[in-house]
Amino acid sequence: LLMPVVDRGILKKKGIDVVFRNLGNIDWDLTNKNPKNSIERWQKQALLEANGFCKEFEETLKSWGGVDLYIGSMGYQGELALNDVNTSYDSKTRLVHLGSITSAQIAREFGGIEFAKKSMGVSVGLATLSFNENATAIILVNGGVNSKIIRDFLNKSENSNIPAVVFNATENTKVYLSVKANNKLHDESGDVSVDKSPERFVRTIDKLIIDV
Repeated sequence: LLMPVVDRGILKKKGIDVVFRNLGNIDWDLTNKNPKNSIERWQKQALLEANGFCKEFEETLKSWGGVDLYIGSMGYQGELALNDVNTSYDSKTRLVHLGSITSAQIAREFGGIEFAKKSMGVSVGLATLSFNENATAIILVNGGVNSKIIRDFLNKSENSNIPAVVFNATENTKVYLSVKANNKLHDESGDVSVDKSPERFVRTIDKLIIDV
C-alpha cells in the first residue's frame, strides 16, 4: 500500500513540475475558491485528487486491520511521519503543511528552505497509525532529538505535544537510541534507565536495525 500520489490524475498527465511550477506562491486553499487561470485549475484538481487519495488510503488501511509494523524515526520535538507537535490524536491520512522544523530538515532535498516551508506532504495520521492496538512499533531516536522529548517519551509522560506517544500505549514498542542520544540523556540526567554501555547497546540485531 504505497503513496503514488504523483502517478495519477492531473499530476501524472501534466507532471508535478508543471502543475506546481510556482511552488513558493501556491494558494493551498484553492479547493474552496474559483481558479483564476489554467495553472490554478490544475492545482485545484491536483489538491482535490490528493484529498480523494488520502480518503481511499485511509479506508483501505483500516479495512486491512491497520498498521502491523511501524518503523520510523522521531523528529526533534517528537514528530512522527510528518505529524508535527500538537497534531490531534484523532488525525487521519491527509494533506499537511510542513512545519518549520520539518521544513528545515528536508530543505536540501526541496531546493532550499524558501521552497520547503511552502510545501505540503501526505501524512498517515496519529489515529491511523495507532488504529491497530496490537501493532509493533520500532522508534529510532538520534542525537538531534530534544533530550527532554526523549526523556518524556521513555518515561511515558502524558505530554500531548509529542506525536510519538501514540505508541506508548502498546507493550510492543521498542525504542532504539543512537549512542549520541543515549549519552545526551546521561549527561543531562541520571534518572532515565537506559543502557549506557556501547558494547551492550550495539548488539548484532540492534546494529542491523540501526543500519536499515
